[in-house]
Amino acid sequence: MDVFTLFTTNDYTFLQLDSGSGGNRVVEEFPANGVVKLRDGMVQEDSVESYTASSTVHIRPSESFVASLDGNLVGHGIRVEKDNHEPENYRITGQVEGFDFDLGTIEFYKVTLKRESVWEESDLPLE
Repeated sequence: MDVFTLFTTNDYTFLQLDSGSGGNRVVEEFPANGVVKLRDGMVQEDSVESYTASSTVHIRPSESFVASLDGNLVGHGIRVEKDNHEPENYRITGQVEGFDFDLGTIEFYKVTLKRESVWEESDLPLE
């Protein structure tokens, strides 16, 4: 059994980003399905509230965007729609490979997310 049969999977959109233009510009979007765990909210410590997040997505290595990026997903983005609300955009800040040593294959990529703003080509000012 793998992580995709043990846990509920959800649809998400992988965002290939270009960060060289003074922001997180979406270059291409890929619909995908994986194990999405969004854990974010507020914590209070010493009378100070701060935002915290430990959101992750388990990504199938067979997704087309994985091969096109040579497996390097850090710095790109994920868009998730929660309970029919506005979609939330996240930047991938970390990546771990789930490796099956018996088969010698990667079973999944687990990426860590941070909420982030991204912009589409249509958001650019006209020249």
